[in-house]
Amino acid sequence: MADFFIHNTEKINFLSKSISKYLYTSEATLTRFAQKCGFRGYREFVYQYQETFTKF
Repeated sequence: MADFFIHNTEKINFLSKSISKYLYTSEATLTRFAQKCGFRGYREFVYQYQETFTKF
């Protein structure tokens, strides 16, 4: 899961439902991953993650 977020270079739909299907994992696992990374939940993680993309 971390590999996906580290190596992803395209801005896609980061809704927990679509990412969990893409990574073959549960939405709860995404939330636990985000919490292990120091965020309150997956939504906060995705918000910060999307901010790393360069704006054109």
